[in-house]
Amino acid sequence: MAIPDDKIPQTIASYHCDHDGCSVRFDNLNGYFTVVLTPQQPYFIEEPGVNLLQCPENRTWLYRSESRDSNSRYRWRCDVDRCDYVRSHKIE
Repeated sequence: MAIPDDKIPQTIASYHCDHDGCSVRFDNLNGYFTVVLTPQQPYFIEEPGVNLLQCPENRTWLYRSESRDSNSRYRWRCDVDRCDYVRSHKIE
């Protein structure tokens, strides 16, 4: 996890949860993480048990997306441009 230096402001481009009060973020280098104490002095905390799968081609974290077919619950996808790697989890 990229830990910010307290004296040097940082900006990390990331996807974020769109629910009110949610501070979970995702980027493919850090995976899922939570931002706390924003905006005064943000701290980044890893989300335990979530960052489990990496793309075998790019070695970056996968993000979870909902599946639209009836054979699987959700899919893990690579966020790197032009990478089509997907891993599905089947409903048992």
